Amino acid sequence: MQLPPPLADRNNDELDPLASIKRSITQPLGIHGWSHLDAVLLAALATEAPLLLIGPHGTAKSLLVERIALVLGLEMRHYNAALLNYDDLVGIPLPTETGDSLRFVPT
Repeated sequence: MQLPPPLADRNNDELDPLASIKRSITQPLGIHGWSHLDAVLLAALATEAPLLLIGPHGTAKSLLVERIALVLGLEMRHYNAALLNYDDLVGIPLPTETGDSLRFVPT
């Protein structure tokens, strides 16, 4: 049996079990050309924050979300922003009782 090298002789990838995940989120999913957004995707996933993907037709936006949802066991919801009104997403803007700001009422 061969022993692993001492810690001082190991590279960062050997010391960090998540190194391969940190390197790329999109490539292991079979999505290429999106690695520049890996940090943004990881931040959105870690904080459970909404993320809006904008880009030309055919650039794998939906495919990326479908694969992330599949891997994480989540339900994917697809919104085509071109077919939605702003009010559909945030609600109808109504002035507050004081009239100094708006609140958004769900539709």
